[in-house]
Amino acid sequence: MRREKEKRAFFFALILLAIIVLFLIPSAIALTESTKPSSYVDPESISANASLAYDGNAATYAAINATTGNLTYAAFSADGHNASVDVKRVDLVFDMQANLSDDEWGLAYSYDGGASWQPLRALGGGGLSRTTLVYSDVAGPGGKWDWTAIAGNLSVRLQYLVNGTPDSATDIRLFEAWANVTSDLEGPSIALLSPADGTNYSGLTQVNFTYNASDLLSPLRNCSLLVNGVINQTDTSPSNTSTNNFSVTLDNGRYNWSVLCWDNATTPNANVSQNWTVTVDDAPPTVALLTPANGSTLQGGSIVTFSFSHDDLSSLSNCSLFLNGTLNQTIAGDAANWPTGTGQFLVSLGDGVWDWNVSCTDIYGRSNASEQSSFTQAANDAPSVTDVSIPSTITPTMGGDVSVGCNATITDLQGQLTIANVSAYLYREDWAWDHADESSGHLTSGNCNSVGINATTVQYQCLFPLPYYARSMNWTCTYHVTDTQGAEGFGSNMTFVEPLYAFNLTPAGIDYGAIQAGNVSPSDVAVVVTNLGNTRIDMALDGFAQAEGDGLAMVCDVGNTTIGNERYDLAAGTAFASMTSLTPDATQVDQFNLDPKNDTSSGQRAIYWKLQLGVPQKGGCSGFVTFTALQS
Repeated sequence: MRREKEKRAFFFALILLAIIVLFLIPSAIALTESTKPSSYVDPESISANASLAYDGNAATYAAINATTGNLTYAAFSADGHNASVDVKRVDLVFDMQANLSDDEWGLAYSYDGGASWQPLRALGGGGLSRTTLVYSDVAGPGGKWDWTAIAGNLSVRLQYLVNGTPDSATDIRLFEAWANVTSDLEGPSIALLSPADGTNYSGLTQVNFTYNASDLLSPLRNCSLLVNGVINQTDTSPSNTSTNNFSVTLDNGRYNWSVLCWDNATTPNANVSQNWTVTVDDAPPTVALLTPANGSTLQGGSIVTFSFSHDDLSSLSNCSLFLNGTLNQTIAGDAANWPTGTGQFLVSLGDGVWDWNVSCTDIYGRSNASEQSSFTQAANDAPSVTDVSIPSTITPTMGGDVSVGCNATITDLQGQLTIANVSAYLYREDWAWDHADESSGHLTSGNCNSVGINATTVQYQCLFPLPYYARSMNWTCTYHVTDTQGAEGFGSNMTFVEPLYAFNLTPAGIDYGAIQAGNVSPSDVAVVVTNLGNTRIDMALDGFAQAEGDGLAMVCDVGNTTIGNERYDLAAGTAFASMTSLTPDATQVDQFNLDPKNDTSSGQRAIYWKLQLGVPQKGGCSGFVTFTALQS
């Protein structure tokens, strides 16, 4: 079906999704939001030779075949916006192509719901390959857009005119169409000019602060000077194109300054500039002495450190040390050399009473001196260690540690605070106090407690965990003390560690297993002897079956084994014939010599056993072996 020269409209629903964020002071943004059509009105006439289409996905096309047609879209939504949002600009955008011969096409929009139309492109011929057409800043009703006008009245029209017979290859395609709506959410742009960041004024109290401020979308409402974060004064008619200034009288001090400006948008936006600093300095530096303290006495060492603090709003030129009224030395440089606001001088001095003060000069030549202080330089007395006490004898505990306490009185005539380090050592008499720690002969206490007696004296107690294998001999407890000047003090006393003879056997029994009558046990059975004392021990061995001295090694269910058939050796794998026979009387094992444990030796030695049964002997057999430790 075809209708001639009938006009149709294409309405585009432009849906704007707006997120409007208002800031009290920080800068905001200019928000531009895009919206696209959601529906369109189909034409009433269709021709096989013309097509006109819209689809957001550009995959399908709605065919419009009219000799003359106006195709219009309109389905706008405020989408949560209201008229108070400050719309600054509306741009209309079309993604389209037009393959025509003599037919004509055009674009127009309406801001009053189609009552009137404003041309964007007048009807005219001409082909158009696929491109994006942008019509910027289109006029709104009364010259200004708001969301009410956009939601209820904005329409877009694509016009098409057939001249004579429709073009045989007519193809007008509208792939996408949208409107960009720009809202003013950004505060003015502010640039500080002078005084430059970090400027120092000497004696000047009237300061002229200059800046530029501009806003691309809205006029300026006002600008305020912030001094140390507080509004100092406000200009209600600042220039948007030329330099602005504030004139302020400032007292002596260091100040932060910035500028805050508001625009005149429907919902005003603010922005604040960066912070700069300016200093007004019309006073000399202040200087305070730190160390040595007034009236103090310094002990030992010839090098004295004079430290002082300084404060000035400007940089320092130099500071000088005066001793007994005479210039000693000068440090050149500004405050950056002493970022903590302190300085120091190092001077070699002899004994005596010294008066001192420091004078500093700033970069403007203004000087100021500290008050005078006095101190005494005296020779240092080394700390002393007296009354070292420790039990006269120490009895070790088998297989464990015994806690040993050693006490001392430490005195430093320069005062407790000059005692820098206290160490206590317990060691065997043939070693030195500074020998490396080895638990059988040298210990360093890690458990010391102190009690102050008076201003110069401290009582110390240090504990040592003395192990059972600490060698039996004279031991020494020594205290080593150093003061803050490096002077040393020593004090010692002796004790005797009693001998401890003790051992352990592993396993507790000798199990030869199953042996055929007349045969020797197939392998060695090892008995490990562990020295649990603190002296070297030898070992004596004897055996019996039922009663001591019975001459038997084993008594069996049938028959007995004589004592000589149970044998031992200190080396594994020794042939039975070469091993030593057990005896009914205690016999010392040759070359047993088992030393006590230390940090590198376990204090253990094995004795290897074999047994030969007689004939006939059978059933279960049992007997006893006695191990006796001997002093080596």
